[in-house]
Amino acid sequence: MIIFLEDALSDALVVYDDNDADQDEIDAAATALTIAIENVRLKPDKSALESLVAKANKLSKDTYTVESWAKLEAGLNGANEVLDSNTVLQDDVDTAYTTLKSALNGLVIKSTDGGTMNNGNNSGNSGNSNVSKGNNDIKKVTASPETSDNSKIMICVLLMILSMGVFGVLHFRKRAIK
Repeated sequence: MIIFLEDALSDALVVYDDNDADQDEIDAAATALTIAIENVRLKPDKSALESLVAKANKLSKDTYTVESWAKLEAGLNGANEVLDSNTVLQDDVDTAYTTLKSALNGLVIKSTDGGTMNNGNNSGNSGNSNVSKGNNDIKKVTASPETSDNSKIMICVLLMILSMGVFGVLHFRKRAIK
């Protein structure tokens, strides 16, 4: 992404240095630079989702009811799609995390006497003391994790400032020619 921004910036600088550039060339360079700036974005942090998927993959289908396991599989499928994609935003990662976490917390453990037990809520057969509490060890993420190295952000900010300066000079140059 930054390569496209650097290319657009160098093209805009060529137009800036060209004393014979017409308004169409200036507008095209400014538009290309604006589009390149808009396309630069931070890569989302998927580490919490990856960790949750790993925990979910360790569970056994035979331990839980069919209905609750189906919800978990749906959450896992969605999470894996997000993890495999290079075009998702942090909101998509957060939504997949929340969906999978809810599915994990909603797992219903099969009881040995034919009843069911909710995952730690004991809404099913409360007399079975040998049933584990399930996934209560999964911790909620309360703070956003750091998403990237600050040097990339600084490069983007500096390139944006430089491009705005080039755009401003091109604009004033156009007015001075008239």
